[in-house]
Amino acid sequence: MLGIAEAEEDRLEALFAASEAHYGRRFIAVADRISRRWGRRNSTPYRSETRAFASRLSVPGGWFLNANLEWGGITGITGICADPDTGAMRMMRLLYHPLAGLGRGLVAAWQQGPAGPYLNLTWPRLAGVATSIAGGRFDAASNQAPMVNRNLGYWGD
Repeated sequence: MLGIAEAEEDRLEALFAASEAHYGRRFIAVADRISRRWGRRNSTPYRSETRAFASRLSVPGGWFLNANLEWGGITGITGICADPDTGAMRMMRLLYHPLAGLGRGLVAAWQQGPAGPYLNLTWPRLAGVATSIAGGRFDAASNQAPMVNRNLGYWGD
């Protein structure tokens, strides 16, 4: 994660600017403190990676943006179907989020794991994997359940 953030500093800065414009500086600071406490209290394999990343930032947000999936911030729809041309299985993925510019910040990074190399479709500050591809071996996508509409607006629901 740190290597991707360093290699993609322009995308990282744009994501932080878009986050600040969308959420506001105060909200990010408060959510970052809450996310950091959550990360310390709960067992997560990304705690040390997130801590290292957040400590290198000059602004708050490293913990909050990494916990965005837990907060319900990045949602997606994933479907599996047969490719009409080859008959092989195909994963189709749609990510949606109200944060402008999230798609422009997406990075395709080759990474190495215990089972071999894979392509990680990620953002320059995200620990773990939201969507990955290892041709001929697997495709994986992390999804959030749909948000329950309680008629309290985006933030209330």
